[in-house]
Amino acid sequence: MGWFNRRQRRDPGTDPRDSAFSFLSADEGRRFRATMREVLAERGIEGVVSETHLTTMDGAQLGFYNIAAYCHSYGGDPGSWPALIREHLDRLLREHHSDPLDLPHDELLPTVFPRVVPDFQMQYRDEFRYGPEVAEGLWVVLAIDRPDTVTTMPDTAIAELGGFDRLWPRAMENLRALPIPAHHTFGRQSGGWFHAMVDDSYFTASRVLILDELLTRMEVPFGDDGVLVTMPNRTQLVFRPLDGSRFATAVHDMTDFTIRGYVDTPGLVSPHLYWWRHGELTQLTQHEDDRITFDLPEDFRELLDRYGE
Repeated sequence: MGWFNRRQRRDPGTDPRDSAFSFLSADEGRRFRATMREVLAERGIEGVVSETHLTTMDGAQLGFYNIAAYCHSYGGDPGSWPALIREHLDRLLREHHSDPLDLPHDELLPTVFPRVVPDFQMQYRDEFRYGPEVAEGLWVVLAIDRPDTVTTMPDTAIAELGGFDRLWPRAMENLRALPIPAHHTFGRQSGGWFHAMVDDSYFTASRVLILDELLTRMEVPFGDDGVLVTMPNRTQLVFRPLDGSRFATAVHDMTDFTIRGYVDTPGLVSPHLYWWRHGELTQLTQHEDDRITFDLPEDFRELLDRYGE
């Protein structure tokens, strides 16, 4: 099913896969790392390049997943990868050499936003102890949104700015103030329709934190039965209010859509389907033997039965 027009892939997925990034073929993986080494050498950055990251001489690490996914999804021919990687590294270097915390507070506070991130992006969990868990394996951290970079703030930065309790209300206020992007509606017979919001913002998926307010502003009705919702990556929020009509097809179609938006995209959030009710998220799928399977609680099954499958 062609949910969105995606750029044509360079291999059909049947070639031997890269051991770390399965969306790349083995040949593409070798070419990607060779290009990374060349671009790093151009910039005088020394370190050890492993399959998944660079470890610099001072012990800092730079993960490769996002830039590999970006090259794969949007890079066209691998010949364009050096330019994409240069742009990515230059942006990271600008971030490294400029400290957004040096800005006056009245300039900094409007740039603070909550960001929903998965467990595996929080490699240094001890540095982000302030972040609350919003669902199994999903956490909220605070980030500074600057024109060229988005910087996630560790505990030390939060403390410098007055603490989480001071920053959280302002971050949520900033999230609410974002303009509502366009959304697409997909539909199939037997209740398979759902909405997908797509935007370049790093904080599109984070709108799940204000889902009720968002749907109200969009004039999308919802009730006590809640909303099916997914966040495949940082730029997508997918939702289907449970409005009393049949929705079993939407359960499957949203899951399929979400997996497609998750497998090879920068800024991954979650491949799972969630049930939102009164601000709480219940995970309805599990990752099992490299497959997504359904794990539906009894009260959700009762809804399926009530409205018919």
